[in-house]
Amino acid sequence: KINFTQAQAEAVCAEAKLQGLRCVVHAIAADAIIGAVKAGASEIEHGGQADDAAIRAMADANVFFNPTISWPAIALDHREELIAFSRYDARSWAAIEEAVPRLRTVFQKGLAAGLRMPIGSDILVFGHGENAREIILRVGAGQKPMDAIISATSLAAESLGLEKKIGTIAPGYEADIIAVAGDPIQDISA
Repeated sequence: KINFTQAQAEAVCAEAKLQGLRCVVHAIAADAIIGAVKAGASEIEHGGQADDAAIRAMADANVFFNPTISWPAIALDHREELIAFSRYDARSWAAIEEAVPRLRTVFQKGLAAGLRMPIGSDILVFGHGENAREIILRVGAGQKPMDAIISATSLAAESLGLEKKIGTIAPGYEADIIAVAGDPIQDISA
């Protein structure tokens, strides 16, 4: 379902550009993705129903795409909390379970198309702090470990327009650095 007209999307994206801002659009359906790209979106969030045409539109426009493939797994892990917190019914849970393989396929198509896919934190209320899950699932879906790490660091910074301040370990950059036991290039779960 599209929640905006093409004219509305174009107006929002045009105004964002006039203000020097990015235009990031939450779009699930393929036609919504294509409409957002045509309107001038700089990034598409989610895109769980992206088809070949939507993938091609994002690739042709060189927009960022954050597919958030970990959200169904995180939601399923927090099912009881989400049931208490929201109005999910049995049909909703079935759709979440069905999203797991679909999102993996969308991600793999994005990889094959060469989409720039940063990792973002817009997953779920209970997903914050679980960004590593996205990295692990991406590697499991075929992304090279270093590319997945770059997606969470320098590519994510670039998608925010902050590539000259964060996302890279270099003199003058702000950084949050973690140390892990093991080599994540050899074993991404480290």
